[in-house]
Amino acid sequence: MAGGEQAQLQAGLKQVGDTIEPALKNIYAKVDQLVDAANRFLSYAQYTGGMGALAAWWIRSNIEDIRKALKEIAKFVNLLIQHYTPVISLILASFRWINEVKTPLSELQFEATRAANRNFRTWEGKASEEYHSIADEQKEALADVVEKSEFVSKWLLTIARENVAFAKEMFSIVTKLLGILAKALANASLAMVPFAIDDAAEMIGVAVEEGLNALAKIAERLVANIGNARDLVAASGDHSKLSSRKWPDAVTVQ
Repeated sequence: MAGGEQAQLQAGLKQVGDTIEPALKNIYAKVDQLVDAANRFLSYAQYTGGMGALAAWWIRSNIEDIRKALKEIAKFVNLLIQHYTPVISLILASFRWINEVKTPLSELQFEATRAANRNFRTWEGKASEEYHSIADEQKEALADVVEKSEFVSKWLLTIARENVAFAKEMFSIVTKLLGILAKALANASLAMVPFAIDDAAEMIGVAVEEGLNALAKIAERLVANIGNARDLVAASGDHSKLSSRKWPDAVTVQ
């Protein structure tokens, strides 16, 4: 189950990481095509006097709105690309805490109070009491490490999940913008260029606003989870069950 989620998170993040930058470049290429269509329109509109000047202002204003909106999205895309590798590391670290710490130590909990040398069972008196007392300390120490490793893994995984959710939402926005621009280009016949660009500017503005709001909610959750680092520090700094100096040995072999 855990391994399946690890694979899904990594695959989802890799898909976004591999495709979002080319998609952003495709967006800018389509904007350039819209600008070319606008220039062709304006080359004819200049002969219509005042109407041509009004059309030029209208088109340029909408193109500028489109570029401003895309600039906002590009900042988040670049941020996502920069943090692609660290998020993969978060995912790997989270599952390593489970596979390499929690699982093997939880298996040792069963063995903690079972003496490897069966002769220890014949001990009586203070020696027996001391041995079993420290054996119990060992079991408690193991339980403490298992609990803390689960806490650390869950903390890392929660942050990784939110990062992956952020990446997928970001890709969804980029995909939506590509669709809007493709539709605008399809509708940008010579006479309809101003209207196609106007529609595109309006739809892109709405899509970017909605997308940024969705990203803000994910970022809010992410910041809240990162804020729980205090709990992580508190848990790792608690040595009441396991001393930072040494493992509670029941028997010392000279």
